[in-house]
This record gives sequence, C-alpha cells and structure tokens, in this order.
Amino acid sequence: MDLYRELTSQGHQVQVLCPRPSRPMGFAFSDGVAANVNVCHLPSYFAPGPNPLKRLWESISFGWHCYRFIKAAQAKYDLVYLNSWPLFSQAFIVKACVQGGMPSAVHVQDMYPESLINKLPSWLGRLVSVLLMPIDRYVLSRANRVIVISAKMKDYLRATRHLPEEKMVTVINWQDESPFISYRPAGEALPGEEKLTFMYCGNVGPVAGIDVLIDGFAQAGMVQARLVIAGSGSYRDAYVAHARKYPGCDIQFWDVPAGKVPEMQSRADVMLLPLRKGAAASSIPSKLPAYMFSAKAVLAALDGDSDTAGAIRAADCGVICPPESPEAIAEAMCRIAQSPREQLDRWGHNGRQYALAHFTRSKNLRVLMDTLINLA
Repeated sequence: MDLYRELTSQGHQVQVLCPRPSRPMGFAFSDGVAANVNVCHLPSYFAPGPNPLKRLWESISFGWHCYRFIKAAQAKYDLVYLNSWPLFSQAFIVKACVQGGMPSAVHVQDMYPESLINKLPSWLGRLVSVLLMPIDRYVLSRANRVIVISAKMKDYLRATRHLPEEKMVTVINWQDESPFISYRPAGEALPGEEKLTFMYCGNVGPVAGIDVLIDGFAQAGMVQARLVIAGSGSYRDAYVAHARKYPGCDIQFWDVPAGKVPEMQSRADVMLLPLRKGAAASSIPSKLPAYMFSAKAVLAALDGDSDTAGAIRAADCGVICPPESPEAIAEAMCRIAQSPREQLDRWGHNGRQYALAHFTRSKNLRVLMDTLINLA
C-alpha cells in the first residue's frame, strides 16, 4: 500500500489487481476493501497451503485473470507494474502489455526457476530448467524495467539473462520503521521474561527451517532460556508436534495480532533468522529489517556468502552460523548466552542504525517511485 498511497497522493490514478487474500493460512479474511483504494479482487484460484501443484495453478490462474482484465480495459494504461508470483502470472501480464503496447516494470523478488531447481534432484532440475528458463527470459526481456532487490541479484540476472544494465534498477525491500521506532514497551516484566528469549517472528512455513531451530535449541540444553515461535503459517501444526519431542525444553508458540509485531519483538533478547540452503542467496528477507528496527541482536543460520549474511556482517548486529545444522545453531545459542548483556545491546543498536541507513521506507520508496514515473 505504500506505493499506492504515494502515487495517488501525487495525483496519479492507480488500479490495483490482486487475488482474494488468503495468507497466512488459517487466518479469516473479510471481503472488505480499505477506504479510498481502487482495488479489484480477481476471482482467481488461490492456494495458501504448501502444495506445489496448487501453487503452480494459483500463479497461472492469477496471471490469466490479469491478462483478461488488462486486455478488456477500455483505455491503455500508462504503465503496468507487476509484483506477482513467478513465472506464469508474470508471463501472462507481460504478454498483455506487449500486445497492448503498454510499458511494464517487473519486480523480481526471487530467482526462478533457480529457487525451484535447487530443491529438486539434479536430473529433474535440468528438465525443469529447460522448460521454465525460456519463460523467465521472456518476462525479463520484454519488460521495460527489471526491478531487483539486491546488487547480487542484479549481477546474476545480467549475466544469466543477458540483460542490459540500464534496464535494471535495485530497490531494497523496505520496512516502515515508524511503528518500531515509536514503540515503547511497558515498564513491568511479563512472566517468563527472566529467561533469555530467542524468538522467531514471521511466517511459519516450509522455507523458514523452524524444525532445525527447535532441534538446535533442544541440543543447547539451556535451562534459563526459552524459544518463542511467533506467527502463523501452513507448517505451524507440524512444528508444534515437532516441539513436543522435547518436553524438557521451554518452546512456546505465539500468535501475532495485526500491528503487534513491534510489541512481540520487544519481548525478545535475540531474534532468529533461519533459512534453508540457497534461500538467501540474493535477497534480504523482510524479517531482517524488522528485527533490526526492533534493536535486537540477530542469530542467523544461512549461507555465509549471501546478501543477508553480508548485511549482518556490515551492520555488526549478531552471529551467523551455517544453515540447516542444529549443532551449529546450538553452539551459536550457547555462545550468545555467555555474552554480556552489553554485547546484546550493542548488536541491537548497531542493527537499528544500519537499518535506518539502508532499509527505510522513505529511502527505497523514493527510488521505486522515480523509476515508475520516469517509465510511464
């Protein structure tokens, strides 16, 4: 909504196309629309669960409905900005723009088909690459601007998709820092807060690797510590069942009401950022800026050569360990538990200062706005 509000505040007319809200899985969503928002909820298929075939059809269905909507429009749009699921929905939308003679800007949030191929056996990955890579090349070559979320992603796509540098723009995914900066925790401590609190806050899905967090915390064997998983998602029930294997460990699952992320994170000592191998190669998850704005130390279990690891090192805001390793997570947790309180506070302060310099809404929204207005 940040982009919508900024564009309309400058007098631009904006039409939003989106599917019906369905995530996180398990939430109840109303059919209402925010006041003064020109949005059309398309009747496309949606799949909040983890089934890959259903997710594939979700992308195809949304893209097809967007294609029909754009083609049926009585007047050409000055610009179509798409921040949609890869690859099929993007292809349908770009095709509608090409056929209608309208400029388009595609915002790439993840590298497909590579992200999918990395999860498959090598022989199947090669087949999938042959089938899907031409679709991605079509999308990126026919779009007028390719917006990426990191310098590493830009370099990779330039090399593998043969894109000219002048066609690409880097816009780092931002967080609205104001709720975090303005939040003031209550003075009294809540039950359980005498323990060192390790917290994961975000979507409880398959990519997060929360099962490895649980195993690592159990191996650490810290009596005066607790692990909090805050959030919802398609894998939450499975992780709750997994945590029951360790009855001697203080592992808690919290709901996060809308607008309460700063409050939830204020109750942590250390924020956890686990990612599967390859998942953070060229992107920075939105959780990291949120953690940094909360001024909390970060324990990240991810690839050491990723953009996310690079940001944590540059900020000097915590500890990095290898991904998908309960042993490494346990060792890192024990090391943090032995650190003085001043060290945790220093990491938290460093992270907030870095986030204010790089991840704010005002800084990155301005770059995106200028890119779109100059293209229209």
